[in-house]
Amino acid sequence: MPAHALADATMAWARQIAAAPPGAVRRIKAAVYQSERASLEQMLDWELEAQIACFRSDDFREGLAAFFEKREPNFTGS
Repeated sequence: MPAHALADATMAWARQIAAAPPGAVRRIKAAVYQSERASLEQMLDWELEAQIACFRSDDFREGLAAFFEKREPNFTGS
């Protein structure tokens, strides 16, 4: 990537992360940190639990509703 495009690309990525469900972002961040010291089996178990927690969240339901209603989601972190 050319140096002059880096700032714009970085800001676009940051906006994308900021628009994501906060609970999912927290779990992704935790997974990255845990992967440094956990086995593959441990990470797969952790990922399963994280996915279940995300699927049970209000943000998951909001994301689905927004998709089907063709609108932007309003994630709250719950």
